[in-house]
Amino acid sequence: MRKLFRWFWSKYLATTEGRLKLFIMVAGFFLFSIGASIVALQATSQADFCATCHEMRPEYVTWKASAHNTVSCVKCHIEPGLDNFVRHKIESLRQLYVHFTESYTLPITIPYGKEIENEVCMQCHSVKRVVTPSGDITLPHYRHAEKGILCVDCHEGVAHGRIAKRQLTLDGNFEAWTEATGRAQMIDKYTKPRMVTCMECHRSKGIDTGCDACHKKLGDPESHQVANWLTTHGKLAEKDLENCKKCHSYANVELNLEDPIGGTVNAAAEYARRNPFCGDCHSRRPPSHRRDDWLIEHAAAAEPDSSSCLVCHNVGKPTAAGKTTKTYCNQCHTGQHRGNWRQQHPVTVRVEGGVRAECFTCHSQRQCARCHMAGEKEG
Repeated sequence: MRKLFRWFWSKYLATTEGRLKLFIMVAGFFLFSIGASIVALQATSQADFCATCHEMRPEYVTWKASAHNTVSCVKCHIEPGLDNFVRHKIESLRQLYVHFTESYTLPITIPYGKEIENEVCMQCHSVKRVVTPSGDITLPHYRHAEKGILCVDCHEGVAHGRIAKRQLTLDGNFEAWTEATGRAQMIDKYTKPRMVTCMECHRSKGIDTGCDACHKKLGDPESHQVANWLTTHGKLAEKDLENCKKCHSYANVELNLEDPIGGTVNAAAEYARRNPFCGDCHSRRPPSHRRDDWLIEHAAAAEPDSSSCLVCHNVGKPTAAGKTTKTYCNQCHTGQHRGNWRQQHPVTVRVEGGVRAECFTCHSQRQCARCHMAGEKEG
């Protein structure tokens, strides 16, 4: 070690020429290191670099099909500022470890607490926008920003079509994600703000949910202004549900119209059950059901067409053969009164020693009197 030090001293430190050579070598090394670091940082900040990790391919192809495909990944995923940039690059070392050890979890999401802040969006956008491109919806972005609402709370699908939230990558088959797949997942349905997001937020905060709170040009269609609209809208929905969904398209879940037992599914009825707008009315009993004699009269009301009844009262669905499974009606109509029950029930009542309490689960004394009093008058 001592010999090495003596050699180094005699070659680089003993003479002015040697010290100059050492300075040039050290300076060159640092300049090369800085240059290599800049090139590496630039290279790792490109979207194509993200695509080199197979688990990020779904995000890459959806980004490429998005309206933000000219904006680099780091532009959105790193907050402005050199310190944030450096901190992100250091944290990226952990991502490399996760990649090579395949210790990532699916679906891959932004870590909790690392949501994209509004300052990131403000690099290109402004909260001064009030009217949407359609011109119909008046949406004061600045009011939402003042309340601490993040841009991504509403525009969560703008870059990747909510593929993580929709759990489309759980199978880990990343090779199946081609550019065509990316385009298929970036349609308006998955990229534009959803009315359900607006409605749920407005409801939770006690803000007006009326149409005219946001829509300035859209009014009630002519079909909605007829006197019997409340009783006929279900039939119109069966004929053209897509037309209804243009305004009321904020069901909480995607509709599954495939009946596993092969029955016929009423798409309009399914939509009415799952859509919170429809539920505001359908969760309340209709005026007809509040009458004292409804228990007696409901059969006659349902006999011409029970389809409107089944919007609410179909716990189970009809089978392909037309037979019913456990429906709401079956809770009372158990099928025990078969045959000529009407003629035989007085005998049964006498044998059992009187009317049982459970008879009045479905029947009322008033209903019995309808026949028995009529019989006395006829006699």
